[in-house]
Amino acid sequence: WPLETIPNEKPSSGDPKENKQNIAYHYDVSNAFYALWLDKEMVYTCAYCTDWDNDIDQMQQDKLEIICRKLRLKPGETLLDVGCGWGALSCYAAQHYGVIAYGVTLSEQQVAYAQEKIKRLGLQDRVRIELKDYSTVEGQFDKVAAIGIQEHIGFDNYPKYWQTIRRVMKRDGL
Repeated sequence: WPLETIPNEKPSSGDPKENKQNIAYHYDVSNAFYALWLDKEMVYTCAYCTDWDNDIDQMQQDKLEIICRKLRLKPGETLLDVGCGWGALSCYAAQHYGVIAYGVTLSEQQVAYAQEKIKRLGLQDRVRIELKDYSTVEGQFDKVAAIGIQEHIGFDNYPKYWQTIRRVMKRDGL
C-alpha cells in the first residue's frame, strides 16, 4: 500500500480540540481491542526486560518499577502522569510508593477503564484520572511522568509542552 493511503493521525497543532480528535482516532477504538495484545495492566509503551524468560506482564511491571525508582517517588508526594493511558503507572505508583497520582488523557475509553480500575483497586483516595488536555492541568506536583506522549504532541508543540511541565512542577520537582 502506498503510505499516503494509510490513515494516520495528523500532527498536532496544539489546539486541545484537535488533540482530542487525534487521540480519539488512535485510542478510542475500544478497550477490548487493546486488551487483545497489551499486558494485563494495559501498559501501551515498550516493556523493560530484566530477564530473558519474563513474559509481557512481568516486563511491563518492571518498566513501571524502574520509572518509579528513577522518579525517586516517596510516600505522600504528588505525581502528575501526563498522557496516562489506562492508568497503570498512576495506580502502580500509588500502590507501591504511596504517592497521590493525577493522570490526564484525552481518550474517553482510557478514562473509563482507568476509573473502573481505580475503584476496583480501592485507590479512589490516592488516584484520579481525568479527560483533560495536558496543557490545561492546574496545580503543583512533586514529580511528573510522561511516558510515550511526545509523539502525539508534535515537534512544533514541544515548547508549549515543556512550559506546561515547568508551570505545574514544584521548584524542586523531578
